[in-house]
Amino acid sequence: MKAKLNNSVIVRVESDDYAMVFDADSGNSFAITPTAVFIANLLDGENTVVSIINKMKEEYEGIPENAEMVVEKFIETLIEKGMAEKTED
Repeated sequence: MKAKLNNSVIVRVESDDYAMVFDADSGNSFAITPTAVFIANLLDGENTVVSIINKMKEEYEGIPENAEMVVEKFIETLIEKGMAEKTED
């Protein structure tokens, strides 16, 4: 799966352990983790879930075995909230 954040979406880091995803068009927002910020910043329509996980493994230690499922769920949540769109399966 590939996805891209909508142009109206802003990822704003509030502190070392807290960030917000904000959609300027709808006003919707929700809190995310630093790891989710890392993932969101890679949602450019070109990176696949597998490439995102590979980049996570370069950046972080101890990536869980279910990382693919977790990344896909985060992307699906962004899509459901209208903050991202799927660009390819």
